[in-house]
This record gives sequence, C-alpha cells and structure tokens, in this order.
Amino acid sequence: MARVIIAIGVFLFSLSLPAYAAMQTFTKEYEYRASDADSKITSRAIALNEVTTLLLKEIGVYIQSQFGDKSSNKSPDEVIWEITTLTAGVVSANVIDEKWDGKTYWLKAEIKADPDEVAKKVEELRGDKQKSKELEDLRKRQDESNKEIARLRKELDSGKADKDKIAEYNTAVESLSVGDLLKKGAVFLVFGGDRDTVSPYNEPIEFDPKSAADYNNRGSFYHSRGNNFTFYTLARKDFDKAIELDPKFALAYNNRGTLYLKFGKHQEAMGDFRAAARLGHKGAQDYLRSKGESW
Repeated sequence: MARVIIAIGVFLFSLSLPAYAAMQTFTKEYEYRASDADSKITSRAIALNEVTTLLLKEIGVYIQSQFGDKSSNKSPDEVIWEITTLTAGVVSANVIDEKWDGKTYWLKAEIKADPDEVAKKVEELRGDKQKSKELEDLRKRQDESNKEIARLRKELDSGKADKDKIAEYNTAVESLSVGDLLKKGAVFLVFGGDRDTVSPYNEPIEFDPKSAADYNNRGSFYHSRGNNFTFYTLARKDFDKAIELDPKFALAYNNRGTLYLKFGKHQEAMGDFRAAARLGHKGAQDYLRSKGESW
C-alpha cells in the first residue's frame, strides 16, 4: 500500500463541551448483497466498512447537535464530515452479530461511547495536526476505494469477469480493511495506552491460523505503530507469514515493500513492489512507474 504523504492541515471548527457525561450506545445494521465476483471475505469487508461508516456518521451528527460548533465558514454537512473523520480515530465498531448465506452478508455492529469524552478526544486529536490530517487522508482514500469497488463491480456484473479484473477487485476491497486498521492504529499513536490493542488482530488468527488476510491485517496494525524496530520485526514476520500462506497475495507484498522502504531496505522493497505489481496491485504499479521501473 502506498504510503500516505502527510501535509499540515487546519480544521476550522471548535466544540463547546457540556459539563455532563453519559455513555451512549449507537447500533446499526447493514446487509450486503454479494455479486458473482464476491467471496465471503470481500462481502464481509464491504459490509463492515459500510456499517462502520453509518455508525461514525451517526455519532458525528449527535456530537454536532449536542455540542455545536463555532465555525462560521463551513456548512453543517462539512462540520459533521470533519467530526466524523476525527471520531474514526477515537472509537471503533464492535460486531455483535453477523450472518452469511452465500448471497448476502448481514452485519450488526455497535459503538459504545461517552459523547462528552469523544468530543474531548476529538479536540485533543484536532490539536495534533499531523495525525488529524492523516485521518483525513485515510478517509479520502477509503472514499476513493469505495468508488473503485463500485466501478469494478459494475464491470464484473456486466460479464467482464476475467481473472485479472477479479484480482483487481479483491485488491480494492482489501484496501478497505487496511484503511480501517490504520485508523485504529492512529488512536494509540495519538493517545497512547494499551487497552488490549492487539487483541482484535490476534483473535482471528487463533480462530484460523491459516488465514493469510488475518496475518496481513495484524502486520498492518504493527506497521501503523510507528518507527519502532520491535514493531517493524513483528510486522515483517506477519507479512512473511501472509505471503507464505498465499504466495499470490498482492497486498501483503505491497505492505511488506512499504515496510522495507520505511526502514531503508530499498532492494527488498523494490522486489516486493515488483511482485505486487505483477499480481495486479495498482498502487505498486503506479509507484514503480513513478520511479521509471518495470515489473
């Protein structure tokens, strides 16, 4: 996955916090109807992304309505969008029920949060302009991924279901999960604390130790923890395992290449980017083209 380029940005809203606090539970359901190109994994990824987006928007609307803002040059929708983006770095959704019948994937998820505390954390996160900008960039990338997935699905539904197109579709869907994982990682980079942070990534591996996707997800989480050699080693081992389990896993090659590049291992990085590009990963292809490299 191509590394996000961080720029300095300023959010022009301000929250006015009340003196009370009360835990709230926000619950949403979402049903995704799979196309012929979808698997259980891609259907779940899309359903989880959609239900999480609905939950975050509901919380954003609630915070804006309860606490208000002092922005004079932004529309209510723009303010809600900003709050929702920052809230994604403070809370995460928990799946409480899900069903798959081979045709539809139904998910029910919830977020339990004290809106007062979330609003305070949003203000704190807003003060870290680098991280707030990173979250904004991730949100934009997810929006782009959603558009790309819709385009590819339309092509596949129209009968253009060749092997390369299906691989491109799977890669686009995988990017949704990685974006969500990076947002979760940003919570701990900004606010610190452990709160069993790695548990959501260990549990799927314990359930299915042969899942390449789950090792890739945990590796992405470790990668998001920053420039720390311990996390580098953990991330590399997980990406190695993902590739061992699925030698055609383009996203894992690209993620490991990004990790290598981050720690100055240029030769290893280029090897992984070439492997990812040959497997159809668009981000790796674009990166190699920008460097005048072939694959």
